[in-house]
Amino acid sequence: MQAAGANRIYDKSLAKQMMSLDDVRDFDAMLQRRIGLYREKFRDWLAPHRLTLAEARVRKVLIPMRGVYTPGWQALPAISWAFIELVTKEGLVATGEWPIDLDDSARTCLDQLSNSSGQNLLDPALEEPLYMAWWDLVGRVLGKPLHRLWADLFDRGFEPPPEVPMAAYTWQRFPDQNGDGDH
Repeated sequence: MQAAGANRIYDKSLAKQMMSLDDVRDFDAMLQRRIGLYREKFRDWLAPHRLTLAEARVRKVLIPMRGVYTPGWQALPAISWAFIELVTKEGLVATGEWPIDLDDSARTCLDQLSNSSGQNLLDPALEEPLYMAWWDLVGRVLGKPLHRLWADLFDRGFEPPPEVPMAAYTWQRFPDQNGDGDH
C-alpha cells in the first residue's frame, strides 16, 4: 500500500516539473520562426555572391607525440588531422579541418564539386558536408571574420578582446621529436 502512495507523490512531483505539450509545441514553433528569419537574412546576404571551385586540396597531417593519443579505441603515437583548402575560380581560398580524417559526406561532396564545374560553393546545402571550410568561405566572401559574421547574423554586439591569454589549441602543444615545445 505504501508503494502505491509513494508513486502518486512521485507522479505529482514529476507533473509539476513537466511542461504541457502545448508549451513545447509553442516553443518549437517560435524557434522555427526565428530560424526561418535568420536563414532568410543569411540568404539575402549571400544572394549577390557566387563562387565556384577551381581546386580542392586535401592534406593529411600527423603530429608526433611523446605520449599516446587515443581517439576512440585506437592508441596512436601521433595525432592525425585532415585539412582541406577550397580554392575558388574567383580567387578566394577557404580552409577547413577534421580530426583524424575527412568523413564520408565531406569526401563525397568534394568529389561531386570536382566533377561539376558550375555549382555555387555558397549553396547552404554544402554547409554540413564542408563544415568550417564552408563557413570560412562565407566569412571571406562577406568580408567578415566568423565571430563578427555570427554576431551580425544573430544581432549580437561583440567586441573581441585585444589579447587572448592562451592559444585556442592548447591540447596540440605536445613535444616535438626532440622533446621541445611542450608548453
